[in-house]
Amino acid sequence: MRKSLTFTRRHICHLDFFSPAWAEGAPQVIEGIARGTITVPIGGVYPFEQVHDMFAQLGSRQVAGKLLLRIGG
Repeated sequence: MRKSLTFTRRHICHLDFFSPAWAEGAPQVIEGIARGTITVPIGGVYPFEQVHDMFAQLGSRQVAGKLLLRIGG
């Protein structure tokens, strides 16, 4: 990325994957997503060829939800 974006919320890089909290919590979150009791808002899905468009959207700070990059078919 050409410029740095500030993360305003907790994100994956803040986590200690070897902690007891991670070991206990991660399966609960995954199960909640699978059951539909936890929803993850998706702001857009971009094919790999449009990765620059995805980062432009992210940089605009006009995104409501997660942006996904589709790799492969």
